[in-house]
Amino acid sequence: MDFRNKQLPPIPEEHKICNYKEVASSCMQSGDPCSTEEIRKENGDLKKANKILHRRLQELAFEYNILQDEQAKAEEKLDHHLKIIEIQKQSLKSIRQWAIVSTTDCRKKCTELEQKTTEDSISSIDATMF
Repeated sequence: MDFRNKQLPPIPEEHKICNYKEVASSCMQSGDPCSTEEIRKENGDLKKANKILHRRLQELAFEYNILQDEQAKAEEKLDHHLKIIEIQKQSLKSIRQWAIVSTTDCRKKCTELEQKTTEDSISSIDATMF
């Protein structure tokens, strides 16, 4: 498509008069969109709004930094607690192994003691019979 021969749409009359690209809504309501006083007033209002928005942006940036710091601290705390949990797991495994070994040794000794007691009773019975 060839754009060289195309023309732009006509500019509305109020834009031609004051050479102002977009006429502010408050200027349009006052009836004279191109008055210097109305444009200055609108410009002043926009500057005030811009300062307020900039201040709010700074506040939000500050809050965001605080939240990032808190998140970093929470992550460090979480890592610390995960390490503690891992150490406790290892300790519990060691205690469990010790309990299994101790129980096994205890059962062995009980069995040996029972056998010895039984043998002693049988030999004492045999000795008394003869």
